[in-house]
Amino acid sequence: MTSVHFTAHFEALLQMKAYQEFFFSSLLPLESDLDAEWGSLMQRYREKAVHYCRMMREMLKEMKLTAQVKKVVIDAEYRVSATDSELLLPESFNPEIGELNLFLSPESFENPHTIRHELGHLQDRLSHGFGYEKLRRLYNAAVNEVWNVVIDSRLERQKTPGLTKEERWHYFSLTFPRMPPTRRRAYFETIWNSASYTHEEVIFHGETLKEYADL
Repeated sequence: MTSVHFTAHFEALLQMKAYQEFFFSSLLPLESDLDAEWGSLMQRYREKAVHYCRMMREMLKEMKLTAQVKKVVIDAEYRVSATDSELLLPESFNPEIGELNLFLSPESFENPHTIRHELGHLQDRLSHGFGYEKLRRLYNAAVNEVWNVVIDSRLERQKTPGLTKEERWHYFSLTFPRMPPTRRRAYFETIWNSASYTHEEVIFHGETLKEYADL
């Protein structure tokens, strides 16, 4: 089974979040037993940590990545975006030992579609034949957004959704504001409705659309 670990930085944020939840929901009077209050806080933290580990393992299993990913290390990040993939960093995944390093915030686990989307980038590299080095050399915002559409449309067909179609369309529109609206929607629909894409096709569409991106 894939092991999931948190760095001290992530654990500190998670404990802080558990404390905030406790503080705003607690009706304990000031003279209450502080040891009991602290024990309740730590119990909430432990429950959250166990839940997050289980959630990560379930996502890896549903995306058929457990054979390649043996260990996940989660560090803290205050900002996580479905359009800003930390998985594009070469040091994020070490195939020799099967270790994946992710930068997430505790809030990310309340919106697991963002995590699932990022795992989709890794899924393409490991299971769908995407040539990572070529993608890296030609990587730009246009290529990334085409890739994002491919990932979210695939996740929707698999009934394990990332961003919804309209959410993805919103980001696609922001990425390519210089393309006429009717043509932009038609291009988006073509990519979204395709059953599959190779990395060469993702790069081709990204390079084609680059002139319409607001870079």
